[in-house]
Amino acid sequence: MAKIVFKRKLVQNKASLQFIVPKEIVESLNLKKGDILGITLEEDSFLCKKIEE
Repeated sequence: MAKIVFKRKLVQNKASLQFIVPKEIVESLNLKKGDILGITLEEDSFLCKKIEE
């Protein structure tokens, strides 16, 4: 799969920050409401991966 870079602005949601996952990523990973994502913090970035149950 080709590497594609998206830019997203963080928005405030009560005490948290959030961003919208681009449609292209949702479709490519077959993400659905309620799916669980694992988030790994790296030195200056994070990796978000769908967790298969």
